[in-house]
Amino acid sequence: MKNKAYAKTLAIASSICLFLDFIYCAVSLYRHIETAQFNLILGLCLYALRGLFGLGACVCMIMLALSFGKRSDYDFKRLSILNVFPLLWSMLNGFFLLVDFEQKTDFESIVYYITVFSSIIGLYCFALGFDRNDRVGSKGTLCFVFYGSIGVLNFICCLLEKNSVYERLVPSAAMMMCGLLLLTVGVDAVMKTLNNKRS
Repeated sequence: MKNKAYAKTLAIASSICLFLDFIYCAVSLYRHIETAQFNLILGLCLYALRGLFGLGACVCMIMLALSFGKRSDYDFKRLSILNVFPLLWSMLNGFFLLVDFEQKTDFESIVYYITVFSSIIGLYCFALGFDRNDRVGSKGTLCFVFYGSIGVLNFICCLLEKNSVYERLVPSAAMMMCGLLLLTVGVDAVMKTLNNKRS
């Protein structure tokens, strides 16, 4: 019960961070239009889609928090197509890295790369919860543990890196909260499985 309350809190926090990312994308979209760079169309499409997917992911996390009721399982089925939005949002973050012309090879950037691509794998496993109509599989749990741990490390690196803190703080916070949420769901699923085996 405590794990479920904690997961509900993380789902709400994730929705807030994703909404802030939506605002961040809207502001970045406006700034991108002002600068009128040569890749204007690509930038407009990327920011618009990421903001749209971020808003959909925000709604998904709110619905996920509401589904944490008195039931014994996490009701992924109630989320329907909303399960896909966090995955699409994470994939857009990955695409932003691929089109970044000023790529760095320092430790913080490497951690950020790992966070983004591990989030794609973790949120893909999360989205599969709807199709399989179950809580979390063993492979999904390992992905959640890895994604949650890397997400926390990435957020700490983002806070310590003064140069890019404004550019990465909001998306890093959203990724970290989603990672912690999936980590909690995975740990809770393992605990329930162990308890069922003992009984």
